[in-house]
Amino acid sequence: MVTIRPTKMLARQLGITLPKLPPAVPNRISDWCTHSFATGDQTWLIFCNTTSLYAVFAKADGVTDGESLARRLGGMVLQVITANGFSRQASVFKGALTDYQWAPIPDRSVLGSINELIYLVCAY
Repeated sequence: MVTIRPTKMLARQLGITLPKLPPAVPNRISDWCTHSFATGDQTWLIFCNTTSLYAVFAKADGVTDGESLARRLGGMVLQVITANGFSRQASVFKGALTDYQWAPIPDRSVLGSINELIYLVCAY
């Protein structure tokens, strides 16, 4: 099972209801925070592993609800970690793609790291 942790703003935009208490996370490889941001005239998504802060970026075109967000996260994260040679992690992640759960972002330090990564992308 993949745990997806959208920011409150993204959850509101996509109509996702986040639980008040975070659910148990089956494994750290499949635990990802996500946020949307604009740069230029395009909207992007950042997927950031909650534990390692490993970041994956994807265009937000076509992401209109929780289901499409989960599909985009699954496809992009699997593609990037496979292409970067993380075969063991890709295998674990691929096995977790059968289902997903929503969770709140665990703390402000993770949110701050996401914002720093977005700042670097926008500055580039």
